[in-house]
Amino acid sequence: MSPDESSDKFENESGCSVIGWIQGEVVSRRDGVVTVNVGGVGYDVIVPQRLLADALAGEQVTFFIHTSVREDAITLFGFADENERSMFRLLLSTPGVGPSTALG
Repeated sequence: MSPDESSDKFENESGCSVIGWIQGEVVSRRDGVVTVNVGGVGYDVIVPQRLLADALAGEQVTFFIHTSVREDAITLFGFADENERSMFRLLLSTPGVGPSTALG
């Protein structure tokens, strides 16, 4: 894939996700985004509203990740389990459905 192409491809060429899940401490939350400290690196993860409400600063969380790569951004979407992530990906495969709609 060239740098100019966009991709919401769910797996890399070897057939696996680049980031399957992350686990760490909640640093902050705002506007649908939870910042998680994983080994000293802060990851901004977009999550469904109900997960946002449960993500309190200082608490440990685990999110199953869907990574969206576009020309202008790399975005992480987090889910409570693999089934939620699979449903999100199924919705994304529907023509005209983008991440905001699929997130609910």
